[in-house]
Amino acid sequence: MDSIMKAPANRKSENFTFRVSAEEKASIERAAALTGSDATQFVIAPAIDRAREINERLHVTVLTGESRDLFESLMRNPPKPSERLIRNLRDRRHTIVE
Repeated sequence: MDSIMKAPANRKSENFTFRVSAEEKASIERAAALTGSDATQFVIAPAIDRAREINERLHVTVLTGESRDLFESLMRNPPKPSERLIRNLRDRRHTIVE
């Protein structure tokens, strides 16, 4: 049996370094203590939430009303490809990326 233990897959091994004023640091530490958190978690949790929100917003398109209806119509009854589209797809200089 292998005696070497592997670190958990979600082990935190990266870090950020930020510079703040003494007043900002003290304010963060006080607020973190008031919420029962440490300064790192107090600062990181909202940053992670915001990052997830932004990443999701940039990868999800929400269609409503007329836009949704037009999209559905085009998906159910797609137009024939134009000559220009066919020509571009045949052109080997263009790369199709999935």
